[in-house]
Amino acid sequence: MDPRTRLKNARARVTQLKSLTRDFTPDELTEVNQLIKEIPDLEAKVARMDRTGTILNGLKEGQDTDLEPDDDDGLPGLNRKGYLRLKGNTALVRRLAKAMLRDTGTGTKALMPAGQTAAGVEVTQTSPVSEGRPAAGLLDVVPVLPNTSARFEFLQQVTRDLNAAPVAPGGTKPTSTLGIERVPGELKVVAHLSEPIDKYMLEDFAALEQFVAAELIFGLVQAVEGQLLAGDGTGQNLEGILSTTGVLQQAFATDPLTTARKAITRLEEQGLEPTGFVFSPADWETIELSRTSGSGQLEVLDSPVNRAARQLYGVPVAVSAGLTDGQGVLVSRDSVSLRTDAGIAVAWSENVGTDFQTNQVRARCEVRAAVEATRPGGIVVIDTDGTP
Repeated sequence: MDPRTRLKNARARVTQLKSLTRDFTPDELTEVNQLIKEIPDLEAKVARMDRTGTILNGLKEGQDTDLEPDDDDGLPGLNRKGYLRLKGNTALVRRLAKAMLRDTGTGTKALMPAGQTAAGVEVTQTSPVSEGRPAAGLLDVVPVLPNTSARFEFLQQVTRDLNAAPVAPGGTKPTSTLGIERVPGELKVVAHLSEPIDKYMLEDFAALEQFVAAELIFGLVQAVEGQLLAGDGTGQNLEGILSTTGVLQQAFATDPLTTARKAITRLEEQGLEPTGFVFSPADWETIELSRTSGSGQLEVLDSPVNRAARQLYGVPVAVSAGLTDGQGVLVSRDSVSLRTDAGIAVAWSENVGTDFQTNQVRARCEVRAAVEATRPGGIVVIDTDGTP
């Protein structure tokens, strides 16, 4: 089958996949990855065929013809027709569904010689998880915002004392204290590398490159989540939520469900909107498996827990291994965000040690990020088990 026909069929299949209203099956996800790799190659081949035809026609007509190679032999911008967002039914793929592969401007494929970078994966979410969709992870309940420079400043509200009251004519109006301070911030690198991979193995197994990138991205997201929660701010560590001065503390009260509800009250008393809980996997299991003291039946059957939507008292719940058991977090709107410059980037190189001599390449996955806690008083750290 000639490249033009193959490209037509591939685009038709993309249109068909885009029309689906459900998550992709594992086979369809594999097909999506293949189409992402195949379509730009076919477009380049068709462009070369057209260019060759133009050249030949020009030669037949005796015209001067530009014989320079096509500039579009590499990977084009991924916003072109024929590309689709990744979809799926795993937490990682759902997170990637909100991120588009982006063109780095190098016009290169993902696997290239030393010094040329792959298309990255941009994580830019400006609002907490929307209604009707379960939170896939911590970055669904904490906004991820773009930053234009490595060093920046933000305004942090360290106190809040609102004293509005009726005032008699001519009387002195009460003063409210908003406690705004300027806080310096700095993006810091979170990164890791793959082990050396044989170049020909990557060429022989088309899906291997995507698999390596996905695994590295998953590991990086976990590390960023851990820093966002528990980074201590020393050295190259981010200053995470648990290390932020001024966050509220909710002591254990009777059981985890009651304690979580009291944390919501702490925010509602200030007129703040809770946007997401974060629990460790074990603590969320404990909450879901809570049983009544009398019958021993699961409280989840008649409780504020919504397993399908992963909500507690109507508030989205994210599960993160970055939290230790016995400790949860409740955040409110506009109180904390993650700043990043250009999102997650994956690059390949053979310029490490003896990799060039041994036909091996490595992938590097990295992001620059910083935690911006604009309102520490809008964050509640929850004691979920009462253990000292």
